[in-house]
Amino acid sequence: MRLRYKIVMALIVVSIGLCLMVYQSYALWVVRLSGQENIVNVGCFSIEFTENSDSIALTNSYPVSDASGMGGTAYSFTITNKCTVASNYQVTLNTLTTNTMGDDKVKYAIYEAADAKPSSGQLVSSAPINTDTLNLNVANLKQSYIIASGSLSAASEEGGTGGSATYNVYVWIDQNAGNEVENTRFEGSINVLNAATKLDNTGVSTNSTGITAEVGTTTT
Repeated sequence: MRLRYKIVMALIVVSIGLCLMVYQSYALWVVRLSGQENIVNVGCFSIEFTENSDSIALTNSYPVSDASGMGGTAYSFTITNKCTVASNYQVTLNTLTTNTMGDDKVKYAIYEAADAKPSSGQLVSSAPINTDTLNLNVANLKQSYIIASGSLSAASEEGGTGGSATYNVYVWIDQNAGNEVENTRFEGSINVLNAATKLDNTGVSTNSTGITAEVGTTTT
């Protein structure tokens, strides 16, 4: 009888021990799989937009070659990362529903000041379309085109200055445009959308004063 009692007690102790081991293993498993996500907190998140020249305004313009279109004064602007997190950005050219000149009649060229100036431009309508337009805040938006993109390094401290990029932009009427562009108008704006490279944030938009082209008598 006493032997049976000892056997029963031994079985109970072993069972309790096994239960504790299983519980500890389960607890360890839960901790490993239910830990919080690795969240990166930053003090600020913005790109500073600085215009270095007047916006583009083409008055009584007419179709010209690429060489002539890029022979004038460029619209220049600088974007600078002012925060302690690296940032990706897109430069967009946005056209308006009030335009009477088609996007396929206008050419543009854009390049960083540190790079060589291109020898030709491309039609506005051939640029990739930006589908994230909620943050643009452009009234009468017709279409948003991505004309440049890149990344800016982070500032080393709050209030400091990180990476920057200066762009030059030319806009002109394509030399292949016909008389249909007479007495028409083209207007748009340059915007910069930025998103931190380490956070899932929506873009932030900064507007320039825009681009305007009024076309009078056209010669081809």
